[in-house]
Amino acid sequence: MNRSFIVRSGTALAALAAVAALAFGQDKVAALIKRVIEEGDSVNYAGRRVVEYKQGPELRRHTEQILRVGDRSRIDFPEGSPMSGQIVVEGKDKREHYFPDKNEILSMPPRRPEAFERLKFLLDARERGLKLRAEPGEEVAGRPTQTIVVEDRFGNKLQQLWVDNERPLVLRRAMFDPVGSRVGFFEFQTIDFDPRVPRGAFEIRRRGAKRLTLYDLVDRTAKEHDFLPLAIRDKSYQLDLVTTNSVQGKEVLVQLYAGEGDERFTLYQVKDGTLDAERFRRFGRGRANTHVWSRDGRTLALVGNVDKAKLEQLARLVAPR
Repeated sequence: MNRSFIVRSGTALAALAAVAALAFGQDKVAALIKRVIEEGDSVNYAGRRVVEYKQGPELRRHTEQILRVGDRSRIDFPEGSPMSGQIVVEGKDKREHYFPDKNEILSMPPRRPEAFERLKFLLDARERGLKLRAEPGEEVAGRPTQTIVVEDRFGNKLQQLWVDNERPLVLRRAMFDPVGSRVGFFEFQTIDFDPRVPRGAFEIRRRGAKRLTLYDLVDRTAKEHDFLPLAIRDKSYQLDLVTTNSVQGKEVLVQLYAGEGDERFTLYQVKDGTLDAERFRRFGRGRANTHVWSRDGRTLALVGNVDKAKLEQLARLVAPR
C-alpha cells in the first residue's frame, strides 16, 4: 500500500477524531448549561457575592448579600458598599428596588428570565462560531466546580463560568471584551443551601416612599442630563433598563428593551456629534443590526437582533410620553 496514502488516511482519521472529540465536549457543556437553566430555580440559598461591572471607562465593584427561594430573591447591600442600605426584591412578575437616600421604590420587570436567556445563548455556540469546553474548576466559596470556557474561533476567551459540581448553580462568572479585559464578573464568597427565611423577606413595605417606573426614570434622567425624554411607547416592548454611559467618548442615554421571543434591542441617544453605526454593530459581535437617525438636534441609534426593517419600524415608535 502507498505510504503517502497511509499518512493521508491517518491524518484524516486524526482530524475526524478531533472533530468528534470537540463535538462530544460541546455536547457535555450543553447538558451542563441546560441543567442550570431547567433546574436553577430549584436551588435555595443565601450567600455573599462580589459583583464587578464596567460603566463607561470605570470598573465598578460592590458586595451584596443574596437570599433566594424558588423564583423569589432578595439582595441587601451591606454597610461600606457604595449601594449601602439599598434593597432589591424580585418575584415571578416584578422587581422592586428601594433607594433609602431618596425614599423611592423603583418597579421594573424581573431580571431572572434575562439571566437564563443569556445562558440559552450559549446553547447555539456552534452555529454562532463559538467554541465551548468544560474542565475541572477550582473551588469557589468552598465548593468544587466545573468550569465552562467560551471562546471565539480564534481562541479568544469571551467568558468563563464556574458551576457547582452538585447543584445547578453558577458560582462565578467572568466576561471579557474583544481585547481580553474583564468587563463583568461575579463570585460567591460564601453560600448556604439551607437558608433561614425571615417573614416578609420578599416584600418592600415602606410608608411614604414614592413609587416610580422605568418610564419615570427615563423622564428624570433626560431632564437631569439634558437628553430628550424619548422611549419606545408601545406596550408590546418591555423596557428593562435605563442608564447613562460613555460610548465613543460621549455621554449616552441607554435603554434596553425586550420584544417577542428572544428579541432584544437597545436605544442609544447622544446629545451632540454622531454615533459610529459600524461600531455599534460590532457590539453585537456581528449578530446585531443598527438603525441611526437624528431628531431635534440629537442622534439616536437602535441596535438589536432583528432585521433593519424592524428597527426602522421601532424608530417610528420612539416618542415622548
